[in-house]
Amino acid sequence: MVTRGFVTIDKDRCKSCGLCVEHCPKKLLRISNELYHTGFHPAEWVDPKGECTGCGICYTHCPDAAITIRVYRKKREKT
Repeated sequence: MVTRGFVTIDKDRCKSCGLCVEHCPKKLLRISNELYHTGFHPAEWVDPKGECTGCGICYTHCPDAAITIRVYRKKREKT
């Protein structure tokens, strides 16, 4: 099985606490340089190589419920 996760961050809820960034085992989250209209620099998901497994650790550590995770699994093709 190949597992692929997709992380969505609700910028209206994120308060830049950095807990998701700190706990991501693959280091795929960071605090943005963008100053959002709420006055915070929200977290952002950066996964150019498709390494996210959808483990949910970022989701469970977010105190503001700003993170949503979608997980897709598909069988590996036999070679």
